[in-house]
Amino acid sequence: MADFNGDNKPDIVANGGSFDATKISMLLGDGKGSFAPATLIEVGNTSAFVGTADFNVDGKADLVIGLYTENKVGILLGDGTGQFSAVAKFSTGAYPNAIAIGDYNNDGKVDLVTANFNSSSTSLLLGDGKGGFGLNSDFPVGLNPLSITQGDLNGDGNLDVITANVNGSSSSSGSILLGNGQGGFSPKIDIAIGSGPSTLTLVDLNKDSNLDLAVSNVNQVAVFLGDGKAGFSAKQNIFTGNFPQSIRTSDFNKDGNADLVVVNYNSANLSVLLGDGRGNLGTPVNFVLGPNPVSTYPFFVTIGDFNLDTKPDLATIVVEKQNKITVLLNCTSINTAFSLLAPTYNCQSGAFHFNTSGGDGTPIEYYAVPGITGWTTNPDQFVDRETRTATDAQPILLRARQSGKEVSLLWDIRAQCPLGNTTSLRLVAPSYSCSSGAFTFQTTGGDGSAIEFMAIGITGWTTNPNQFVDRETRTAADAPIITLRARQNGLEVSYEWNIRYVCPIGSFRIGTVAESAAGLQVRVLGNPIKEANAELEIEGAEGQPLLIQAFSESGRLINGYQLERASATQHQRIEVGKSSESVLLLRVTTPTQSKTVKVIKQ
Repeated sequence: MADFNGDNKPDIVANGGSFDATKISMLLGDGKGSFAPATLIEVGNTSAFVGTADFNVDGKADLVIGLYTENKVGILLGDGTGQFSAVAKFSTGAYPNAIAIGDYNNDGKVDLVTANFNSSSTSLLLGDGKGGFGLNSDFPVGLNPLSITQGDLNGDGNLDVITANVNGSSSSSGSILLGNGQGGFSPKIDIAIGSGPSTLTLVDLNKDSNLDLAVSNVNQVAVFLGDGKAGFSAKQNIFTGNFPQSIRTSDFNKDGNADLVVVNYNSANLSVLLGDGRGNLGTPVNFVLGPNPVSTYPFFVTIGDFNLDTKPDLATIVVEKQNKITVLLNCTSINTAFSLLAPTYNCQSGAFHFNTSGGDGTPIEYYAVPGITGWTTNPDQFVDRETRTATDAQPILLRARQSGKEVSLLWDIRAQCPLGNTTSLRLVAPSYSCSSGAFTFQTTGGDGSAIEFMAIGITGWTTNPNQFVDRETRTAADAPIITLRARQNGLEVSYEWNIRYVCPIGSFRIGTVAESAAGLQVRVLGNPIKEANAELEIEGAEGQPLLIQAFSESGRLINGYQLERASATQHQRIEVGKSSESVLLLRVTTPTQSKTVKVIKQ
């Protein structure tokens, strides 16, 4: 799943064509949950799998396929319009039938590891960043590996892999290969993962920052908790439908906990298993995929936001009389606590913007007294000059209501904008997002020359007004007062900022993940931006699904896009042109990390 034609809508590719074995199928999404008829792409031979990444670092999605009868992988480079180059082939071990995509030698280029069924090995192919790959290096695993996944199992910062080996149910095993970060792996470590494993995935199910293992076995899903040292202990077996396949992970109900989904090949359904964040999975919730279990055989599932509502949807390949893609849109009702936050305010002009957090997504009405506005759906309002310059200006009561629930906030305008010489440089309360921690220094007056900013414990002197409060500081019940400083032509001013006053404990958005570990890096290419799209460069999320979202400073969602698997250096575009706001927050989220950056629109 990726955006193959550059319209910021997720598309799907599937191996097997219209069950023409020498073709793969591409279905372009409309962003509303539907897809155009399949376009067949000739690949010349039977493909065991199809994956996607940016192999030549041009910002466009490419394809990799498993040509298992040739003992090779095939690379098709995308041009961003839905067209692909001819297949370039690279050798592997015997019968490659699964793949892991990531950076295994830490050079910033996408590499491949295949699981080779007939040679009981994995093949590592190092990428050159131009769409080509070197000679395969093979590493033995258990007998007949059927599936492979990747992650950092021992916390050394290097990608490791684990295979599911299926040589008879009595001798089934998993094989761990620890990566050295230089394009090599240690000898295999075999572990017991249950009988007849078909697929496996790595995910942190108990929020201890260690990757756990989930395996689809015969008629059940097995969970093994990781210790962060490449060891696993059995936790839970959950019975699903008959012969579960293609296990995947996401947060389907937006509760901040990782969930699982599998398709049940012999039961004509799929099972969603909701996690509790402590390593436990609930009773499977099953969804029927076809009218006739005898002739309906789902064998693959992928996750994407197919209708652009920021909720993870499902698409599965179903074998019937004619192969088809079945799409299930996520109907989870997401209703977080609704609250009013301090408004965004311009001391000089009097313009302000209502800021809210949470809610159920329905329209919000706003009200401000005395004498500013009656109930209105317009969040942009204005404080007249007499009120905002009065020495005895009274606090302003702000109100908001949504679906019968009303909240209020008493806004002390004089505390935010003290009276004084309006031509002198002054620091006032910064604009701030309680959920992301992003804030912008705000000043009034001054002589028009460059201003430097400093926040004790956050940043030294800098000309960049856009800064960030770390999660630990902003969520602490005893969060300290933060001293903000600004200086211009020798004049230095300060402001004591109480973030707990602006964002009381309990006002944060529900459902956010922990802010990024050091590995996740997000850069905006060209900031400020002048076009309708923001171009992002994302590193540190190789092989992981990405959720990319654009928000207003008040936390209102503007656009969202989900990518199934990131490359080592992922270039991604998100449309923000429909927003009239000049400052936006772009958030990139993986299953374990999150990073928010601020974008200025011109």
